[in-house]
Amino acid sequence: MAKRKYSAAEKAAFKHGMAAQYNKEHPKFRYAVADKHTDYNADGSVFGTPYYGKVTFFKTKAEAERSVSARNAANRLANARVLKAVKARKVNVYDSADSSTSFAEYKRIKPTRDIGFHSYRDLK
Repeated sequence: MAKRKYSAAEKAAFKHGMAAQYNKEHPKFRYAVADKHTDYNADGSVFGTPYYGKVTFFKTKAEAERSVSARNAANRLANARVLKAVKARKVNVYDSADSSTSFAEYKRIKPTRDIGFHSYRDLK
């Protein structure tokens, strides 16, 4: 049986379909979100340098902003309690929930499909 010959239009349509399927299964992420944690000493001074938690990636700015606002809303009461103790200079350093704050932030990054381990500071 002879091998079927495909026209240029059929080849182009197949190529386009394969690209569309790949892009659907492996989207490009353009935004990164991470929580910035700050620890405090008993006298209210900052302990060490602030650090970032796990990085999550999002396709659109709206998704990233929703994630940031939800995270900040969840942490609002705990952060207020810690900042009140920092202002009074009476921080309970024996419980991490009483001595650290967490604020979420996002930034636009170079489009990537790679969502492996990344440091938030190193993302461009």
